[in-house]
Amino acid sequence: MKTTIDGIEIEYDVRGEGPAVLLLHAFPLGLFTWDAQAEALSSTHRVVRFDARGFGGSAPGKGPLAMERIADDGASLLDHLGIGTAVVGGCSMGGYAAFAFVRRHPQRLAGLVLDEGFEYLGERYATGSRGARAIAGTTSPSSTATASPTLISGMI
Repeated sequence: MKTTIDGIEIEYDVRGEGPAVLLLHAFPLGLFTWDAQAEALSSTHRVVRFDARGFGGSAPGKGPLAMERIADDGASLLDHLGIGTAVVGGCSMGGYAAFAFVRRHPQRLAGLVLDEGFEYLGERYATGSRGARAIAGTTSPSSTATASPTLISGMI
């Protein structure tokens, strides 16, 4: 499916009914990244995913793509679909966009799930790693992966 957000045509997919889950993809991938998760969750949740500007079936925007733009496009897509709040999940670039969603649209956030990309980015991104562990309720890098199934089932 396609919709226009702020003058740009965005490709998106929606499956299932129930509490909403918005999934944000990694660079340089697209909404297809979440095919298995969309299938698994759609029996109990409304799964929303989209191609960020310039990826997959979405047209490029004007200027560089910022995490804030992806977050705002996600919020606008939720508006288009009549969804008030969602658990937001992101992988790698999508995780940074999910953090931007938290900052810019906190009232829309029902929960946050971060997948990969944070433990292995080095000291420069240590705040993101600690943030991912804090959200998961853990204190060590090795326990983040172990906590993920509990975190995800508790959020959605």
